[in-house]
Amino acid sequence: MESHRTSTDRSDFPHLRAVAPQWPELAAALSAAEAHQPILERYTAMMSEEIAPSARIEDAVDDILDRLVSEYDNEELPLRRELAYHTAVVSHDGEIAAARRAVESDSTSLEDTLDYLTIQTTSALNPSAIGVSRATQRVAVAACRPWFAEAHSGFSKDYRAKLPTDVGATFDTSHNIGAQVFALPRWNGSFTTPMEALEKSLSDHWDRHTRPFLDSLGFDIKKAAIVPAVVVALVFVITMSIDVSFGLIVTALAGGVWAFVLNQRYQAGLKAVAAGKETLQKAKQDSLTQLRAAGAELTDWTGRFRHADAMEPDVHTMIGSLATAGHAGTPFEQRSVHIERSR
Repeated sequence: MESHRTSTDRSDFPHLRAVAPQWPELAAALSAAEAHQPILERYTAMMSEEIAPSARIEDAVDDILDRLVSEYDNEELPLRRELAYHTAVVSHDGEIAAARRAVESDSTSLEDTLDYLTIQTTSALNPSAIGVSRATQRVAVAACRPWFAEAHSGFSKDYRAKLPTDVGATFDTSHNIGAQVFALPRWNGSFTTPMEALEKSLSDHWDRHTRPFLDSLGFDIKKAAIVPAVVVALVFVITMSIDVSFGLIVTALAGGVWAFVLNQRYQAGLKAVAAGKETLQKAKQDSLTQLRAAGAELTDWTGRFRHADAMEPDVHTMIGSLATAGHAGTPFEQRSVHIERSR
């Protein structure tokens, strides 16, 4: 069952993957549910395949000799195991975890000696590993049918039991604004809430925390002007006691310098606020866009999961039909016999 899982490293749900804490469970559940289709295709094809026996005994002997020549000695087993691993990596498009699962599920076929149950299982799952025929595979699959059914039932129950009861979104980003860093406190929402309410909640969260931060970037000219005003007043009083003209000139110069400095800092503060507001507004809109996209992807995920999960009864039926996979029909099966009674 596990060897038929699809990849969990999905690129088709990028926004849901980025914002949903439950993404690992969602990816694992979809990966498992999508195993039903390849299982159904694999064993349906095996059952429907026409297996033509060799027409001549010479051909059958040649096939056996070819197999004997191509077999390998036990000394080659380490190399065969390494080859099996690299082959699995290639067949799983470089996904190491999936490749290891596939190799581990088939590792017993590369042991020095094999017991009967291992031969039976390997014949059913990977007949080429031990050189048995497709006809032998059918017989082995038929014999393994109760285990197959039990494994399939448990596999299906397991991934359904691990489905998250609620899927939500989380946002807690950081942004450099000049020399300062704005860190958005964590926001959590559930996709069971209507999207309009979710967007409003996230938007209010942004506004509530960006407003005081932007205020801190500005320059409070009224508060900053208190000290310079006091200093200029003292200069005026002191210099006026010395000389009126001198006092007026010195006071005007001091006041002008302070006014210039304060105005420069005030203009810099306005620019910092404007730049910070633009950056954070863009970040806010990006998060709202990502939230909407994640909600849409969750809808797509739900549709794909339900479609894949709906294949489970078909696989169950197919496994039930494997009971006759190893049974060759006789020419007289299902032939109607009419008995005529003499009068």
